[in-house]
Amino acid sequence: MQSTKARVKLTPVLLFAGLAAVSIAVLADSSGRPEINSIQMKLIPIQPGTFMMGIDAEPLPAELLKAEPRLMSKRNPDGDFDETPRHPVTISKAFLIGETEVTSEQFRQFRRGFKGNDAYSPYASGVSWDDAVAFSQWLSKKEGKSYRLPTEAEWEYAARAGTKTPFASGNKPPAAETANAWGVKNMNSGLPEWCLDWHGPYTEGAQTDPVGPAEGLARVIRGGSLDTTKLGSAKAPERPVFPAYFYRSSNRAGLPPGFGPPPPDYVDRQLSQPWTGKGNPRPMPGTNTIGFRVVQAAMPATKPGIIS
Repeated sequence: MQSTKARVKLTPVLLFAGLAAVSIAVLADSSGRPEINSIQMKLIPIQPGTFMMGIDAEPLPAELLKAEPRLMSKRNPDGDFDETPRHPVTISKAFLIGETEVTSEQFRQFRRGFKGNDAYSPYASGVSWDDAVAFSQWLSKKEGKSYRLPTEAEWEYAARAGTKTPFASGNKPPAAETANAWGVKNMNSGLPEWCLDWHGPYTEGAQTDPVGPAEGLARVIRGGSLDTTKLGSAKAPERPVFPAYFYRSSNRAGLPPGFGPPPPDYVDRQLSQPWTGKGNPRPMPGTNTIGFRVVQAAMPATKPGIIS
């Protein structure tokens, strides 16, 4: 998965502007029991702890590094450049995280008429970071609790679930819908997911509750490939085909926060062109694979870009 290196000076985004008048209940349940919220989203409790963030200490297995025609070039056993330096991170407060990605049905309660992509059903895909944040704001107001995207560190912490291997399941990714040891699903097998942070290089040294750089060009994406798909048959929709390398817990990418569905007039123009797919179903123009999951927790108090 390619990561965006370019950086530009941007005004920091105020994620929860307009929520000041809303009474927000901060996560306080330490019972360890999952919670089902008002839109039938199952939330898994994650307890505080420390882990090593970034590339694994051992070189990656050879089977993950092989080049795949049109899908992936041969990779380095030490991972990608943006996965280093490996560094200790402490998550100091408990939080609740979605057992799975947000579903299309749940997203439609926020945005009527949302269709998504059948290839990634039942989960909402082709969603921009801006839309994922807007959904979190809507859910916060609806429930009177603080919902947001996970920080990149929270995402990797929950994905690893106490492991130090490329996947929570070891050297091979788990089957879809298989929960890791902490009860969270699809972090090493599902859609790529938006995280809260701007994408930027790692820094050395221990960190507590990091939230990434203060500004940037691309928001972090974790957990899958960005646009690799394989067309199915006339009787079955296209399904994603992701090299296992991109599912690793430490793998990173980034895209602009507005990257999402194309304008309707673009779709109409593309669909008006002849289709030569030889019996394969026609993919929706501009559809991407990106989804998201939410956490229920207060915003970390850490300053952007600060090592504590």
